[in-house]
Amino acid sequence: MLIALTVLAFVAAATALWALAWALSRLHGLRPLPNAVFNPAEGLQNETIVTAIVPARNEAVNVERCLRSLLAQRCDRVHLKIVVVDDGSTDETKAIAERIALDHAPVSVIALEGPPPGWMGKPHACCTGARGAKSDWLWFVDADTFPSPATLSSLLAYAGREHIDLVSLFPGQELRSFWERLLMPPAGLLVAMAASANAAAVNDDAKHDAIAVGACLLVHREAYEAAGGHEAVKSEVIEDVALARAMKRAGHRIRLVDGSEFITVRMYRSFREI
Repeated sequence: MLIALTVLAFVAAATALWALAWALSRLHGLRPLPNAVFNPAEGLQNETIVTAIVPARNEAVNVERCLRSLLAQRCDRVHLKIVVVDDGSTDETKAIAERIALDHAPVSVIALEGPPPGWMGKPHACCTGARGAKSDWLWFVDADTFPSPATLSSLLAYAGREHIDLVSLFPGQELRSFWERLLMPPAGLLVAMAASANAAAVNDDAKHDAIAVGACLLVHREAYEAAGGHEAVKSEVIEDVALARAMKRAGHRIRLVDGSEFITVRMYRSFREI
């Protein structure tokens, strides 16, 4: 009985903390991404090409849903290419992605055996996917994320209207199992509070603070390459923050916004995974 009451108290506390983090995100300046329809006339080229790059390692339970959510994007006058970079998966990730690619021309698959010396896995996968892209924008999307159909349109509209070179979304969390609901909110609290507390400085072009969330990151290709891209952060474990810093140091405009209404992530499914 005591154990059950303790667990219930922890769940209640975790839920309260998550609500507090959500409120603090608004207080400190982590503003929501506006739901807008992309218009190429808003500072962007009339024929916009976007390459969605999905680095994936052992994501068999997620990759199909992620790819189908990308294929379902509603964005007029945008040509979306989707590149899955399989980083030496030992499960069915590559086979699932290749099966989808057979039926959907926008999807292609690159298979890697692992990063070369001096590289971390994710920066190498992202760099490989970006290297052959001939597009105006690069959209880095983690395989365990699920963007709504309006995500890309709203991202492009926001970036074009505000003349932003890099915009990343703080995603919502999918919490389904008991252990997810119990253990993930406190961890999410720490991340959300850190991001929200710094959002005003991050989104201030005059300050050096820089944060990005690699789960969903849209970047203008020319600015990305000018800052050195993922090659400039090849040995970084937290490559998304390092990339944002490199972009801002190079004089490019970055923004971190709340994207929980547009994209969700389900990082873990069991106590063992957590």
